[in-house]
Parts: sequence; C-alpha cells; structure tokens
Amino acid sequence: MSSREIVLWLDERWYAALERHLKNETLPERLEDYIDELCNHLLPDYEYEQISKEVYEERMEREA
Repeated sequence: MSSREIVLWLDERWYAALERHLKNETLPERLEDYIDELCNHLLPDYEYEQISKEVYEERMEREA
C-alpha cells in the first residue's frame, strides 16, 4: 500500500488551544477522523467500498 503524506502548518498557539479542548484524542487523530469522514461523504459508495476493501486486504496480507 502506498500512502501520501499531507503536511499542515499550524501556528503553535492554535495547535495548543485545540489540543487542550480535545478529549481523549490528539489533534492528528481528530484530523484523521475528519479525513475519513470527508472520504465517506464525498466519494461515491462503490468507490469508497472498493478502496476500503483494498486497504483492508493489504493490511491483512502484511499482518499474515
């Protein structure tokens, strides 16, 4: 599986303020959740399901 890195520059004050208000998760974890939601809402169901299946199968192959 190949991945693409996304770099986001954020002033330390924004980062610290956001982290203070997050409960039981970090800002990177929350952003990952937002990206998952974006994929789920923007992509057609068939495309989302196909990519999810491929990612899952590749993960299972690596763990085997």
